[in-house]
Amino acid sequence: MDVPYSNPENDERQLYYADDPVAYLLGKPLREKPGQRWYYNGGTTMLLAALVAKISGQDFLEFAEQKLFTPLGINMTDVEWQGSGIWQRPLPSAASGLRLRARDLAKIGSLMLHQGKWQGRQVVPAGWVEASSQRRLEQAYDKWSMGGVYGYGYHWWQGRFDGVRGDFSAVTAVGYGGQRLFILPQRKLVLTLFAGNYGNGIHGVGEQILAKVVSAAPASP
Repeated sequence: MDVPYSNPENDERQLYYADDPVAYLLGKPLREKPGQRWYYNGGTTMLLAALVAKISGQDFLEFAEQKLFTPLGINMTDVEWQGSGIWQRPLPSAASGLRLRARDLAKIGSLMLHQGKWQGRQVVPAGWVEASSQRRLEQAYDKWSMGGVYGYGYHWWQGRFDGVRGDFSAVTAVGYGGQRLFILPQRKLVLTLFAGNYGNGIHGVGEQILAKVVSAAPASP
């Protein structure tokens, strides 16, 4: 995390361009015993994708289409998940590279907002929505925590904000280019932001937009 993505020595870049990304990950030595210290690790997300494919017996993208995209009414012609087609790998870049329309990304936010339901259908178990969105790490890695605003759950960032209309929390998906998916359960609000601030060191713009939206939006009943 201390080596920028623009540097070929960045470990995640090397993971993406490895002939076998999963073997690259599993070939890394353990720095500490599991559970001792948290460190952001996109490689373990790649491993999860490989496990999903192995256990389900399906191509990972086919599994995602069947279990998530189709139930949400997301057309696969509107989905790009870089990795398998771009870099000729058997798996997409599971920790990044997913591109959806803003409306389709908001559907995933709505799914989280409604305890895993979409139009009355349980698509994702409610227990997993609850478990994954909890703030399990009080303060994430200093560079990305925005001074303690963000902690981490299971693949979701958990933010606590001081808003002009009171304090609020947001379950957040964070993209490298400043893309954001904010889910505010207390306010029954989902906000999707597209951006392209790649590699320029600009942080917090999405959070500033969120604050303005919250200040303008009527309070939930």
